[in-house]
Amino acid sequence: MNELKLNIGLDPATSVYLVGHSLGAQTSSVAGRWGQKTFGWKVGRITGLDPAGPFFYLFGNFLQAGDAAFVDIIHTSAFRVEADAGLGRLGYPTPTADLDFFPNGGTDQPNCELAPGEVPDPAAPSCMHQSALWFYDATLNATSDRCSFPAYPADNYNAFLKTVEGGNLKSTTSDTVMGYWANTEARGARYLLTGKHFPYCLTGEEEVEE
Repeated sequence: MNELKLNIGLDPATSVYLVGHSLGAQTSSVAGRWGQKTFGWKVGRITGLDPAGPFFYLFGNFLQAGDAAFVDIIHTSAFRVEADAGLGRLGYPTPTADLDFFPNGGTDQPNCELAPGEVPDPAAPSCMHQSALWFYDATLNATSDRCSFPAYPADNYNAFLKTVEGGNLKSTTSDTVMGYWANTEARGARYLLTGKHFPYCLTGEEEVEE
């Protein structure tokens, strides 16, 4: 990136957007910090798709606000205790970015529900961990009122669910959508619900299927 900046005038702050999943999200963090420390410039945006949680956070080496001009994270398999890592929960439960999205609470995803009697394959990639990729992909074309991913501020996921169950969600202001079209001025944790099938967006209580 620095060569492009020097040779063709690339401005990392306006022209560089890094998106990484799991370890890739943590690698994006390293790249963002390295650019700042080595060359004195900051990339415009980093989006972390369920950044890898185990161990990274024990040593302070994780994707966080400041790694780019704007950092947002989609959490889909946040572990609640270390034992959860063996249950396919490989992400991190705590907000660390400028804007953190917790679809369905950021832990168990409805598109990953097993059929009765079905046993998960421990050797298969975690569906919940992969969901961040699938959700982000769905947001790329989610630009209409019929299919979008509005996210809402709340103290926590349980508080958000109480708002939903009380029928008061429409009276709650959403200042951003999840994913590619996120409001880069929004800050803090945001919560939302998604559907079981692609494109995962909900309209009212009905799932949109295309």
